[in-house]
Amino acid sequence: MSPAESAVESLHSALADAHQAAAGVATAAGVLVADYVVTPTEYAGFGTEKLFAVDALFLRYMLLVSVMQDRLFRSIAVVEQEEVDRISRRDLTELMAKLGALSDAARFSESAIARNILAHTYLSHVDDRAERLNEALRNAVFLVRAFNEALDFVVRRRLLPVQPLTGLDPVALSLPEASHSVQPK
Repeated sequence: MSPAESAVESLHSALADAHQAAAGVATAAGVLVADYVVTPTEYAGFGTEKLFAVDALFLRYMLLVSVMQDRLFRSIAVVEQEEVDRISRRDLTELMAKLGALSDAARFSESAIARNILAHTYLSHVDDRAERLNEALRNAVFLVRAFNEALDFVVRRRLLPVQPLTGLDPVALSLPEASHSVQPK
């Protein structure tokens, strides 16, 4: 397999994995939408279904950010013949904005920081989990939109053959996107 073919295969795989994670974010966020801003007391009263949705949202959120940063953005850059060997995640995110695959690099970086915080959420810390759930919900719409922008970029630039794009439709998520300053209700 040539380096170009390998890059295209990596891009397709990254897109498929990011699509699955974005769909998971959308599904889990949809289950939790009625509780868009959650207090620790409300969180403590969540039943099993809601707690599973929270866990699913956290897992898919972290996966989506990681796949986009580490695989999708890097694969797009390689196919676009950009040098990526010694580029930081932040610079790669900025490159995606420069190329037109991402509209808001700063907001994606904020979502990545939130991902790092979500990774250190412990079941026994209800106050922290409620706060982090609110943060994940605030970022969910943006992250799904960022995936859709990258997918649109790949389609627009014809970076992949048409056939491998079958089934990779934009992911729908229509939560009310909150500002960064939303406080718990």
